[in-house]
Amino acid sequence: LVDVGQLVSGFSDLLRRSLGEAIEFRMIIAGAVNEALVDASQLQNALLNLVLNARDAMPRGGRLAVEITGARLDADYAQMYPQVRTGDYVLISVTDTGNGMTEEVKQRAFEPFFTTKGVGSGTGLGLSVCRQIIEQHHGRIRVESVVGKGSRFTIKLPKHVVE
Repeated sequence: LVDVGQLVSGFSDLLRRSLGEAIEFRMIIAGAVNEALVDASQLQNALLNLVLNARDAMPRGGRLAVEITGARLDADYAQMYPQVRTGDYVLISVTDTGNGMTEEVKQRAFEPFFTTKGVGSGTGLGLSVCRQIIEQHHGRIRVESVVGKGSRFTIKLPKHVVE
């Protein structure tokens, strides 16, 4: 059982250092308790990967925000996204002002070995491993992106609720 807000704020210095000086970093944690049943080191690995990808998408600098909040996904939402169950979730959003992705890149972003990076610069395993980690914890990851505006990756993890 991990409080995702505490976990992420606990390694925010590493995230900040990974970005360099040209990228403004913000962390927003809403709500007192955002607990989920996750492997803390795997979740950290997935988030670090998203942050490093965001850094690479902003070679001339920009802004990156990591936001953690709780949300209740209702039947209307589940109807739009059948793979998601209704209930309480911890949401983690990683939003950048980078290059953004074309529709074709978005469609392939989570494929193993797919990369837009040059030879020797990326394995193409990062986002596929992120997705695997999140789905292993019964969560989902989604990307929204606009070329020239940036990207937002949203992770939804089932919130641990004591009954």
